[in-house]
Amino acid sequence: MNANQYLRLCENSRRWGPAGLGESSRRETARAQRRGRPQRDPLAIVVGRAARNLRRREAVVRAWQRCAEPAWLDVTEVVEAAGDSATISVVNPVLASELRRQHRRLLRRLSQLVPGIRRINFECPSVPLMNSQHETDEPSSGSQT
Repeated sequence: MNANQYLRLCENSRRWGPAGLGESSRRETARAQRRGRPQRDPLAIVVGRAARNLRRREAVVRAWQRCAEPAWLDVTEVVEAAGDSATISVVNPVLASELRRQHRRLLRRLSQLVPGIRRINFECPSVPLMNSQHETDEPSSGSQT
């Protein structure tokens, strides 16, 4: 590869390569000009999406507090609200099965309070099992010299 080819390769990678954070690509600039709108800052797009997702999650949390029984609120938490589904973490496996049994009623109530919710997922994180042999600070009576 000679120097001309290398310079042309660098220019092409700048032209078509990924834009850095805070930079917009030529395609986005051309699209904004065609539409006659000011170009949006890429960072503003990311922050806007994050704010929209946060507002959506807060709306699901408020709706869950209204449709869940008071005893459930201490052991459940809305983990995610993305798209048309809400994920609720449940500490107690027995309660998780009870919530799955009442899934249809809870989904109906939640979808009335938050438009667009079509699914509820209940997840119960696995509880770590205790070791049968407890560790102590005393050394074992095994092979010590």
